[in-house]
Amino acid sequence: RDWSVTGVQTCALPIWLSLDIHNPLPSPADLLLEIDYPILDDVQAYLLRGSDLQARFSLGDTLPFAQRPLRHHNFVIPLNLDAGETRTLLLRVATETSVQIPLILWPREMFFEQQSTYLLGQGLYFGVILVMAIYNLFIFITVRHSSYIYYALSVVGIAGFLGSMHGLGFQYVWPDWPALNGWITPASLALFVGGAAAFTNSLLQLRKNSPRFYFILLAFALVNTALMALCGIIPYRVAIQAGVVIGVLASLTALLAGIWMLHKGVRTARYYVMAYSFLWFGGILLSLNKFGMVPRNFFTEYAL
Repeated sequence: RDWSVTGVQTCALPIWLSLDIHNPLPSPADLLLEIDYPILDDVQAYLLRGSDLQARFSLGDTLPFAQRPLRHHNFVIPLNLDAGETRTLLLRVATETSVQIPLILWPREMFFEQQSTYLLGQGLYFGVILVMAIYNLFIFITVRHSSYIYYALSVVGIAGFLGSMHGLGFQYVWPDWPALNGWITPASLALFVGGAAAFTNSLLQLRKNSPRFYFILLAFALVNTALMALCGIIPYRVAIQAGVVIGVLASLTALLAGIWMLHKGVRTARYYVMAYSFLWFGGILLSLNKFGMVPRNFFTEYAL
C-alpha cells in the first residue's frame, strides 16, 4: 500500500504518525517500509509489539549515510512480522523541508526488483546530464562563446538539485558529509537558475537586442550568485523558499524574453522558446508539488 502525508509548510513542531501493520498470511512476512522523501531532517521510528518496544531506528539526512538500517537513497525500515501478527509503528518526523511523508510498504523481494529499474533510469538521466555539461564545457574551451559555459553551469546545477532532492547525491557522492544536505539543495538550485539567466542573456544576445530584459536577467543571475554564497549561513527554509520564488520569477522572465525575441524575428529564439517552455512547465509542477498545491505523484515529482 502507498500512504502519503503532505504539508504546505515546513514543520515548526514534530509530526507523529501511528501505523498498525498486519500480516494476514499463514507464514512470516519480510517487509520493508519506504519513506520516499529523502530530505527529511530527523525521522525516529519505533516498532511496538503491544506496548513493548521491539526496535528503534534513527533516520534523517542530518545523520551519516552509513548509519541507515538499509543503504538506500530513501529511508527504509525493515519489518519482520510473524504469521497473523499485527505490530504498531510510530514515526516522529521533524524537518525544515516541506512536509511530505510518502510511505510504501513492500515485500522485500519486490522492493529490490523495482530498485534495479529505478536506478537504471536515474543512471541514464544523470549520465546524459553530465555528458551534456562536459560536452558544452569543451565547446566553450574551443570557441570561447560564453553561452556554453553558462549552459554547463546550469546543467551542473540541475543535476545537483535533483540529485540532492532524490537522495542519490547523499548516497553516492557525499555519504560521509551529512552537513552538505543543509545547503546543497538551495545552492544547486541557485546555480541552475543563475546559470540559466546568464545563458539566456548570452544566447539571445539580449544586451544588444533587448537591454531591458538583459539587465533584469543579469540582476537575477547576480541575486542567485549571492544566494549561493548565503546558503551556508541562512536557514534552509529561508534559502529554499527564496530560491523557489526567485527561480519561478527568473524562469518566467527568461521565457518572456525568448517570446519577445521570437516576435522580433531572432532565429535562435525559436528553439529556445520551445525548449524552455517544457523546462518552465516541469519546474512549476515541481514547485507546486513541494508547496502542497498539487498532488505528489510520479509526474509532478519527475516532470522537471
